[in-house]
Amino acid sequence: RLNDGDYQLGAKLLQLGTTYRANFRLDQHVLPALEHLAAATQESATFHIREGDRRMSLFRVESPQAVRDVVKAAPMVLLDETSTGRVLKTATWPGPKERMTVYSSSGVYDAQTASVSTAVFASGPTLAGALTVSGPIGRFGAAHVREIATHLAAAACRLSAALGAALPVSAHTPRIVRL
Repeated sequence: RLNDGDYQLGAKLLQLGTTYRANFRLDQHVLPALEHLAAATQESATFHIREGDRRMSLFRVESPQAVRDVVKAAPMVLLDETSTGRVLKTATWPGPKERMTVYSSSGVYDAQTASVSTAVFASGPTLAGALTVSGPIGRFGAAHVREIATHLAAAACRLSAALGAALPVSAHTPRIVRL
């Protein structure tokens, strides 16, 4: 408390914030979300971040199916027109009545792979990364893409909340944009 009777935040709050940051592990939040997505969709699930004009896969859970897409070890990939690239290039915080934008692409990165992606936000609200579900094109019909989009929007809202960003209720309903 200050001499004039007002209150001021003190050094203890800074210490608590520093301790929280030092102990916060992104993998403890992202990996369970990816495991849930892979189990629910039966496809591979990945969390990407943006680094300049490139994207990097930070975490991945493989599809439980024998036939699946395989991601080669590539530390950074140029942002492209895949669903993941589009999210990382264009994602913006959804307004109070806006639905979560979920992008769907097929045959962009390679001729056999399809993907569905949406944004994850952190406090600020800043873009934390992109959640992506991917697999062989033959399994990504319109009905499966809608199902994946529903799972992605829910997972993105939960993960964003864990990272300090409370998305509006309307964001829980996906708006699918096909690329």
